Amino acid sequence: MIAKVREKDVEGLGKAVLDKIREIKGVKETVSLIVFESIKETTFLNL
Repeated sequence: MIAKVREKDVEGLGKAVLDKIREIKGVKETVSLIVFESIKETTFLNL
């Protein structure tokens, strides 16, 4: 699963991952990648 999380700073991202995402049942590990610029964003899912 990929989750897009927006936070004010790296500390906020760390807190979100530790306090929220890792507490979700079934989440065994996380990998965080930081993006500096997003060219195109959409919420449309073609399933």
